[in-house]
Amino acid sequence: MPPRISARTLVLAQTLQDFHAWCRAQGRSPRDRTLLYASGPHVLRGLAGATIVRHGDWWNRPDGHALKTAVERLEGSTATEAVLPV
Repeated sequence: MPPRISARTLVLAQTLQDFHAWCRAQGRSPRDRTLLYASGPHVLRGLAGATIVRHGDWWNRPDGHALKTAVERLEGSTATEAVLPV
């Protein structure tokens, strides 16, 4: 079984390119093991306690409704929301 990676910051972005743009703007590497791009609702499972960062039009995607529902469920746990400059 591979080692479990603890994602501490979950970035909600419309596309992978938007995620990379957020990383550049924040001076972070997209390969940072503490960052996680929410590519779909399935990624949010088990991330209680993660900091959630919303970037741009993250909700405007084909799976936007399902992702929003998953985020609301996650926020109901121990997650915290970060307000960072865009």
